[in-house]
Amino acid sequence: MTRWREAAADGLPPGSRVAEGRLAGGLAVWLAEVPGAQRVRLALGVGAGYLDEPDRYPGLAHLLEHALFLGPGDAPSFADWVAAEGGSYNARTDDRVTDFHLTLPPEALAAGLSRLVTLVAEPRFTAEAVAREVAVIDAEFHARLADPALHRLAALSRLCRRGHPARGCHAGNAATLSASPATLRRALLALHRRHFRAGTMSLAVLAPHSLAEQRARVETLVARLPGGGTPRASSPWWGAPAGVRWISPAGGGDLELTWPLPPGAARRRHDALGRVAAALTDGRLAASLAARHRLSALAASPAIAGGGDGLSLRLTLEDADPSERDAVLVSCAGVVAELAGRVDTLPAATQAPLDLETWSRERVRAACRHAARGAAVADGRPLSSWLAPRRCRWLAAVDSLAAGEARVPVTGTRYRREGPLSATPAALPPAPAPPPEAPAPSAPAPAIGASPRRLVAADAPVTWWGGAPAGLAATLCLGWPAAAHHRASRLAEWRRRTLALTQGAAWRGIRCEFQADARGDWVALAGAPSQLEWVAGRALAAWPRKLGGREAPERAGLLAQRLLARLEQTPADAGAPLAACAWVDGLSAEEAGAMVARLAEALPSTSSAVGTPHPPDLLEHSSGSGQAAVMLQVEGDDDPRERLYLRLLALCHDGPFHDEMRRRRGLGYVAAVRYREAAGRPRLGYVVQSPYAGVDRLQAAVAAFLADQGRRLATLDGASFERRRRALAGQCGLPESPVEAWLARWQALRRDDPAPPGEATRAALARLDAAGLETRAEALLDGRLSRRWWWVGRAGSSSTDDLPRR
Repeated sequence: MTRWREAAADGLPPGSRVAEGRLAGGLAVWLAEVPGAQRVRLALGVGAGYLDEPDRYPGLAHLLEHALFLGPGDAPSFADWVAAEGGSYNARTDDRVTDFHLTLPPEALAAGLSRLVTLVAEPRFTAEAVAREVAVIDAEFHARLADPALHRLAALSRLCRRGHPARGCHAGNAATLSASPATLRRALLALHRRHFRAGTMSLAVLAPHSLAEQRARVETLVARLPGGGTPRASSPWWGAPAGVRWISPAGGGDLELTWPLPPGAARRRHDALGRVAAALTDGRLAASLAARHRLSALAASPAIAGGGDGLSLRLTLEDADPSERDAVLVSCAGVVAELAGRVDTLPAATQAPLDLETWSRERVRAACRHAARGAAVADGRPLSSWLAPRRCRWLAAVDSLAAGEARVPVTGTRYRREGPLSATPAALPPAPAPPPEAPAPSAPAPAIGASPRRLVAADAPVTWWGGAPAGLAATLCLGWPAAAHHRASRLAEWRRRTLALTQGAAWRGIRCEFQADARGDWVALAGAPSQLEWVAGRALAAWPRKLGGREAPERAGLLAQRLLARLEQTPADAGAPLAACAWVDGLSAEEAGAMVARLAEALPSTSSAVGTPHPPDLLEHSSGSGQAAVMLQVEGDDDPRERLYLRLLALCHDGPFHDEMRRRRGLGYVAAVRYREAAGRPRLGYVVQSPYAGVDRLQAAVAAFLADQGRRLATLDGASFERRRRALAGQCGLPESPVEAWLARWQALRRDDPAPPGEATRAALARLDAAGLETRAEALLDGRLSRRWWWVGRAGSSSTDDLPRR
């Protein structure tokens, strides 16, 4: 019999409800009823990952994740069904958890649950399909050799004890998965039978449907999952405390301190670990470090990424020499020890609004990770004993290594093992005092309706007042013109300078957004009205007025991601007139106007901020990784209906483009069609990355796909078009949370549009038709839509000729 109980809905939009239960077969379930949700999010997690695979086939768990999406060649695929519904899906394999997640329109809840359970519980892949997928895994492995995250895991493995599975590389490639297709299929099925059972699984659903309806849908699935199964107990991972210096593709500067805990000890102290992690990111440590160093990142977590249970502190120092970085490691270990010694007095962090996109999969991953993995450690040691400096393991990414360099097998990561932290912690500079408590503002005037009102003031930015969504105490947003060139570098520097400010504000319940786009730079704050002006003033003072040289190129990460970033970074051909603007709610109109007038004195000068855009390089000539990637950028007009038609094109083309490039042409790991906007102008990016082909072949493949299938895929019958339109309404219709509504309204006000968010989109949705979609597909082929190529990789033809004409 299933037992259900209500659970806290902290961080979800107002009016949400959460229930949790365990079904008869052992499946743990979380359900979230979110009335404003426009889409359904489903996630199914399994308490098994790459550390559970057989030693003779490294990468088998990753291959199983891929293979479960494969079926007989003559059967409609999971991907085809999701694409037809206008949804999206993905999966991820970690050390002890594999999750499968799915986003769909609300009316597809029942079918989505059924198909997700079938996907995970009933393998249908053939040996031939497995052989093709090994090539995809191999391409992914080679692509990830430029990813610092893969090499970080390799460096972390040098701290694990010899003989433990965490010591090896489990990404998988053609060499580690070189058995015959039939042999691999048998090994995959055995791995599935051993671990993919209800007792090791968890399911999470976030939907607008009532909890009662969700429960009814979920309970019908019990018989579909094989019963039994318990998560396998973990053996001790770690060797003696030590450190590793390693070479990262991103260069030196990344530091990490970890305190592993046995699973039982971590479970008993999970709350306390969370309090320590929150205190490390309350802004004080960041401010102390930033007083001496160029600190660009600092994050703490009550779990070690790829390293099991424990506490992790990660930070990035720019332009610090090795001795300075070592001193920071020792000092940070001292801070952790001090916090652990008074953990009972530490407050819990303020609950920030949750991301609806990730709630389901984070819930199942946490459930799988917290499942029993052996007996709890029965000792009375305080947390300070577990988090002592002598128990710390550390990593330091450096630019070079002296004598003693070694290489991690498979990944080739260069490293040198070091001893444990032993020096006495150095005192850090004192953190700045918290913001003064400003007088509480007077009560705001009565609500003025759905739309903000424009205030009239001389010599001040255009200021809007009122109209913020319910659920936010007060808001303050400021935007101003800024140069198009150096945008990415400027934003990175601004965020670096405001890291401590942002963390301190978040600790006090103030949400901060710092962004730069084709209309300029902006800051948006939401929280206690007495603190907003203080935070905004310091954010403006930290904004970089000057940056020398050219935009620094990215040198690490997936090439395809770097190309897709161009869709938002490069200037649009035209945009709305640029002007400084502001939006305030939660104060009276008089107080709002006075606050903006005071802050306006700190705004950058409009006359000097725009500048002359530096023309971006059309082509990048070297990837440094043996990979090649190309992207065709397609741009439409700044019009609500044109934006929707390009979104529809992306829905129609993405799945088939993925299959064509990865499986039929065998080109590689990344192949996708993505929609982005720059200053309101819609853009599509057709991107493919491959270790097997040069730029010329990849360009030809993209062009051939559009010439052969571009119009056919966009030619839909009435029922198919309506299904796609409903899916589109869920993706870009009404905002789903107060935070989303707040940011959507701010973007509209920057375009001088005070209408409620989504109103223009809903009107444009009603005017879409199948003929219009087909017309846009034709416009893409015959050159009526603006196009340009971007590429990076091995030498080859760099032709930017137009696509083949029909």
